[in-house]
Amino acid sequence: MRLHDPICLHLPARERWVGVAVAAAGEYASLLGFSKERVRDISLALDEAVMNALAFGYGGQNDELTVIMSETGHGLRLTVRSKGLPLDESRLPQYDPSRLGEGDTTGLGTHLIRRLVDQVFFSVKEDGEREVSMVALLPLDLPVAREKSEGDAPEWPAANQSLPPQVLRRAAPHDADAIARLALRSHGTVLFDERIYYPASVREMLETGEMISVVSEVEGVGITGHGALLHLEAGVRELTFGFVDARHQGKGCSWGLADCLMRIAAERGVRVVLASAVTSHVRSQRSALHAGLRESALLAAAGPAASVWSEGSADKADVVPGRIADLVFVRCLGEPDPSPVYLPVRHKRMIESIFANIGLSHLPDSGASHGTALPSTPTILEFESDFKEGWTFITISEPGRDALAQIESHLKTSRTRVTPLTVLLLPLDNGHTPELSEAAEKLGFFFAGIGPSQEGRMNLALQFLCGVEPDFQSIQLHTAFARELLDYVRSCAAQNELGLGDVGAS
Repeated sequence: MRLHDPICLHLPARERWVGVAVAAAGEYASLLGFSKERVRDISLALDEAVMNALAFGYGGQNDELTVIMSETGHGLRLTVRSKGLPLDESRLPQYDPSRLGEGDTTGLGTHLIRRLVDQVFFSVKEDGEREVSMVALLPLDLPVAREKSEGDAPEWPAANQSLPPQVLRRAAPHDADAIARLALRSHGTVLFDERIYYPASVREMLETGEMISVVSEVEGVGITGHGALLHLEAGVRELTFGFVDARHQGKGCSWGLADCLMRIAAERGVRVVLASAVTSHVRSQRSALHAGLRESALLAAAGPAASVWSEGSADKADVVPGRIADLVFVRCLGEPDPSPVYLPVRHKRMIESIFANIGLSHLPDSGASHGTALPSTPTILEFESDFKEGWTFITISEPGRDALAQIESHLKTSRTRVTPLTVLLLPLDNGHTPELSEAAEKLGFFFAGIGPSQEGRMNLALQFLCGVEPDFQSIQLHTAFARELLDYVRSCAAQNELGLGDVGAS
């Protein structure tokens, strides 16, 4: 191999391999003629880029980093590629030295990279792969980040020092930057709706009312916690975007935020509040239960794996999940929809158990409608996908003559794009749902649970996995009912895999 040929390293996405990449880059830079000072800068820049890739990575056992070193006409190019949060770096909160007194080092790594090399480019590929490309020029010499001096802002208080009390208040648009910083800093590698990480998007959601936020605040420190109600449908809000600064976790902050948001939801006449919780740990499940929400569905492989729960903090440190399942929670605040429901015979008992769990045990069951032809009108449906997160939702509002053809068409699209999770929502107050459910299960869908749509209308939720295993063994659940739901979903997935989608009532 000649010196000017690119060198490509494929390394496990683990911190212990960072030194290998950094040592190789330093040696390569030396061979190209960079001074010792510039080699130090280049090595530090690569160290920051690789650590950034790990911080945004998903933490899967088989995840890799690719580090490419190549000679350019005027120097050296270093490229780091990885799988991780597909966030647009230019829209994220930038490093602000005035916030060091609050313990806020958000963006410091990318700030250092920009100072240590001549050019840096951040990008996200169509498949979600992240890339950081850095260029160091010969014989330019860049200043090294200075060491801390007496005039710098004070350090964050030591962990054993008491902190001032926190207060809860409604968030305003001017809080957008602080909220986005806290989201990026506190929630690690679990991706919400990506808008919460961008200050401009947060401000827009607050200004338009799409998001109602409550924050916890500490005098002299700033915002330490956040929670929100996100508009989904008429009468339906999602309790989401909950994150708390590490120093305030375990102090009841998340519970206080949830309680406040539930009061706001009731005051505004919201009929149904929806929330989802990851199953790689039970912390967020406990918060949802505290707010009065109850389990209604389990979506396998709903999101990419997360490395934020490191050994010593995870409930089961030896379990490294693939894609993480989501547990869906519901709380009904207003009067339930009085419309009768039509339950598929096969799932009738489980659906009734879920209804009872969320406080709707008195809904009238009209049974399945037999032999009734679908309406001659076209099907009314919604189709939403997030290819970065790897999911698709197909919501049938009013089934028509082409309902099954529409389901098959959208499922074909999901399979072509190898979308890990496709969720089909069928209205339980429609007499054709039992037959559509049976037909969908013959296509490969299996039971997930129930979930709300407009004005509290309830849907049957079925799920289809493509290219991934459900990894039921890694799912951690907090309540006996959630474990009962898991057992039922697992049995339906097994029957589906064996071609038993047309079995009789369970």
